[in-house]
Parts: sequence; structure tokens; C-alpha cells
Amino acid sequence: MKESKFIEQNKQKWIDFEQENSKKQKNPKLLSKFFIQITDDLSYARTFYRNRLIRVYLNGAAQYIFYGIYKNEKSTFKNFIHFWKVDLPLSVYRARRAFLISFLVFALSFLIGMLSAAKDPDFSNLILGENYIQKTLENIKKGDPMAIYKQEAAFSMYLQITYNNLIVSFYTFVSGIFFALGSIFMMIKNGVMVGVFQYFFIERGLFWESFLTIWQHGTLEISAIIIAGAAGLTMGKGIVFPETLSRYESFKLSAKRGLKIMAGITPIIIFAAFIESFFTRFTDAPVWLRILVIVCSLLFVLGYFLWYPRKLASNSEISQSDHETLSSSEITLLKKDAVYTPQELVSNTFNFFSRFFPKYSKFILIASLINSFVICMYFYYTSSDEISVYSASFNSPLALFNYQNYLFFLVLNIVLFSTFLLFNFYTVRKIMDVNLVKSAPTFKFLFKKEFYNHLFSIVLLNISFFIGLYWGLAIVLLVLPFLIFFAFTASYENRNILNGMYFSFVLLKNSWLKLIGLYLKLIVFGFVVMLLISLPQFWSFLNVILWNVNLQENIYLLFYFYVRIFLLTFIMMLIVGIVYTGISLFYFDAKEMETAHFLKERIRNIGTKKRIFGYEIESNS
Repeated sequence: MKESKFIEQNKQKWIDFEQENSKKQKNPKLLSKFFIQITDDLSYARTFYRNRLIRVYLNGAAQYIFYGIYKNEKSTFKNFIHFWKVDLPLSVYRARRAFLISFLVFALSFLIGMLSAAKDPDFSNLILGENYIQKTLENIKKGDPMAIYKQEAAFSMYLQITYNNLIVSFYTFVSGIFFALGSIFMMIKNGVMVGVFQYFFIERGLFWESFLTIWQHGTLEISAIIIAGAAGLTMGKGIVFPETLSRYESFKLSAKRGLKIMAGITPIIIFAAFIESFFTRFTDAPVWLRILVIVCSLLFVLGYFLWYPRKLASNSEISQSDHETLSSSEITLLKKDAVYTPQELVSNTFNFFSRFFPKYSKFILIASLINSFVICMYFYYTSSDEISVYSASFNSPLALFNYQNYLFFLVLNIVLFSTFLLFNFYTVRKIMDVNLVKSAPTFKFLFKKEFYNHLFSIVLLNISFFIGLYWGLAIVLLVLPFLIFFAFTASYENRNILNGMYFSFVLLKNSWLKLIGLYLKLIVFGFVVMLLISLPQFWSFLNVILWNVNLQENIYLLFYFYVRIFLLTFIMMLIVGIVYTGISLFYFDAKEMETAHFLKERIRNIGTKKRIFGYEIESNS
């Protein structure tokens, strides 16, 4: 066919495509139809009109459509909005029975707390603590019963309350792993405490003042705890009632749903702490303003967690399109040329880490054993206290970052985690870059850019803990994903620190929200693991095991301390490894979205011919 006839035959179709593509509101089905037709025409043109302008025109049209697809993928803000607008409300609706049970348990416990405090005057001392009771009674005598909210600086109070409320909420959620009974127990405990707290002021004729003060922040705070209880019940239900699935697969699905709900209430907990720290302290504020804060908070909770999920679920089109199914347990083959959704990135992270866990576990095991031995020997030979005195303070992985009391932890952590991140880098690079000739690190890595990039990130993160544990944790949570992304990006691209920072910024300018979303989901998993190991039941179980070890008392205490440090180090490295793996996999996603390198390569290969065993075939790119 002559070129002029080919153009005349397809001209109207191309004009229709350009008209449709120029519209602000495009028809996806129509564009998909045009795309298939244009790529067919491009394949024909590359065969018969290889050096003609028509081939250039069709190649540009196909590339424009392809780029438009990736441009839509870049809109991570839409994914962020979709989570709050659709994903979370539908998860809340699916867990509506758990929400009802959680609310009823809390409400009943609240009433039990009030009645118990009314019947027994000593019950308030038992629940609230004598120290708090005495301070509040003194404040009442001074004419300022709510002075407890004014004693600390607003910002330091905000950090402490945020941390405490997050821990309480996550404890409530994580306890659901004990067949949902743990979450119920936590709801009873919190409900009784709030009931006693409220009756303490009612008994002294301060109901209205306490109501206006406490429930400014309490409306969101208590609602978050009830929702955390529902998330825990949702997770526990998968263990107790697996239905047609295996108990393990059922737990995976229910834990995923519970984690999604917990990720949704985290901003609410943070905002409630903000109100408590910066607004509740103004007890002389106008009554109408305080009532307005309470009413707005209540309307938000009822609207977003009750009315809106029901309304959304009534829309069959949305509920079916976002229907949650159990993902396959098969390991996804990761590709450098693909762009994944946030949920796929999370799944890929855990699939990747679980697949290569034997390799990771060997490194983590050896490093944890050595690190624990060094710490134990340091305390054994330098501390004048009994080992049991400081052993009790090491009940959370965060204790390993207490640099204000133990400065030598800084050196240990820099060596430990910079080495571990470098090991992660080489592992991910080896798997993702199949053409890499030599990826195993040797002593020469000390002179390579990847070593200094990772060392730089680790030093910055660890120095932040000098300010204080809470401040350091806050800074780490804000900057950790960006520093890990920089370390991997600069190292993979073989760039120095400054050049690597610039290139990291280029890749993140359109996808930083996607990175934060991935990081938040992974860090929620880390919080869950940390809370599990911080539970008193965990250490009680460890005690029972070690009681069967027949050792002298001083050797037994040292061995017990060693096991605690080993477990804390192992868990912390496990969490860091998963976070690093997720962010490093995100690098390939971000690079393809920004540069579209593999996309352009596929476009160039459309219609080209390849040879297999001497035969020419059309490329399927």
C-alpha cells in the first residue's frame, strides 16, 4: 500500500484521536481503543515506511498515550485521597460489628468504673494513683482543678502525650493477637479508668468544668482508643473464625484490615494530643468555644466513622470495585520497569524480605549476638549496680538509643546499622540488577561511595537522639524515609553525597507522598512488632523459659540480660531491614515514573523485528 493511501485510509481516525486527547475530561475506553489502533498502525508503518514522517508521527502519538498513562500513575496525591475517601471508610464498614462490640465494652466498663468509684472511695486511688489524686486535690483547693494540664511546656507535653497515646492505642490493637481477648481486656481497662476519672470530678461538684476541659481532647482520644479496640478485634477474628481459609491466611487478611484502620486513626491521635497540649490548658476560654470544639470533634467521629462508611457501602459500584480479597501467597517477580500501586509496594516488600529472609537472618543473627555480647560486657565491667537494676529498663528496642545515659551506644549503633544497611543495599542490588557481574562486598567497600552514603545517613539519624529520646524519635519518623531513599539512590547511581541528594530530590518531586504512604504502612508494622516485644506477657514467658536454666544467680542475671539485649537488637534490625527493603524497591518505581526509561524503550521497540533461531518475529513490547 502506498503511503498516501495509508494516510488517507486512517486520517479520520487520527483526527478523532487528537480531538479526544485535547479534551480535559477524556474517555478512558475511547483512548484505549485509539491506543490499540495507533500501535497497530505504528507497527505497519515501521515495516513499510521506516524512514517516512508518518512513522515519526505515529511513534509520537503512541509515546504520548504511554506517557499519559504514567503521568496518571504519578498522581500519588490521588492515591492518598483515595485511601481516606474510599479504602479506610470501607474497611471501617466491613468491621462495623467489631466497632459496635468495642464501643459497648468500653461504655459498659465506663459505667462500671463510675459505679465502683461511687461505692468504694479507695477505688479511685487504686486506679488513678495516689500521687495524681493528691495533686488534683491541691489544685481544687487553689481554685484551679484543671491545672494538671498547665504544668509542662506545651511542645514537650505534646510529644509525650502523642507517644503515650500512640502506645496505648497500638497496645489495644496488638493485644488482639491473643484471640481478640487482649483487645477486650484493654478496652475494659481503659473504660474503667476513664469512668473513675470522670466520677472523681462529679463527686466534687466539678462535672461541668471537667466535661468542658477533658472532652475537648477526650472526644477524639477516646474515640481513637475505641477504634483501636475494633481494629484489634478485627485482627483477632481472623484467628478465631478463619471460615473457609486456613487460619494463617485468615490472620493475614484480618491483620491487613486491622492495620489499615490503625493507620487511619494515627493522625487523629496526634491531633487529639495537639488539642490537649495547646488548647485544653486554657481553662478560662469561653464556654461556647470549648463546646464548639467538643461538638465538632463528635460530629467528625460520627460522620466519618459511622455515617459516611454506610453511605459509601450503599454505592454498589464503589464497594464492588474496592472489594478486598486475599492476595495470593505466591511471591511476585519484581521488575525494574514496572510502576506499582502503594499496596503492591507493601506486598512486594514483605514478599522480597520473606523470600530472602534466610540470607538476612544470618547477618542479623550474627550481628545481634556480637552487639549483645559487647553491651553485656560493658555493663558487667563498668557498672557498680546489679545487672538486674538496668536490665529492667531494657524492655523496648528504643532503649538501645538512650545516648544521654549510655554514650557508647552511639558508636555501636553507627557501626551496626551502617553495616546492615550496606548489606541490604548489596542484596537488593544483586537481585534487581541481574546483569551485575560482581556484587559481593569486599574490604574495598570502605573506599566506595555507597559506604559513605549509608554512613552519612546513619550518623545523621543517630545524632538526633542526643536531643532526647522523644525528640530523636520524632525527628527519625520525619526524615528516616528520605535519608534511606537518598542512601540507596546515591549508592545505586554511584553518586557522591551532594549529587546523590540532588538526584534523590528530582526523583521524589512527584512521588514523595507515595513514599510517605509506603513508609507509614511499614512503620505501623514496626510499631506492632515493638509493642509485642514490649508486652509484659512476652518477658514473663521468657522468664518461665530461663527458670529452667540451672545457673548461679549472678551468671543467670547476666545471661537473662544478654537474651533481652539480643532480642531487642534482633527485632530492631528486622524492622530496619524491612523498611530499607521497601524504600529501596520504591526507588525503581520512582525512577521509572520520573524518567520513563523502560517505557520509552518499549515504545521504540513497538513493531520492530527480533530474531530467534534465525527467524524474524514482531516484538511484543
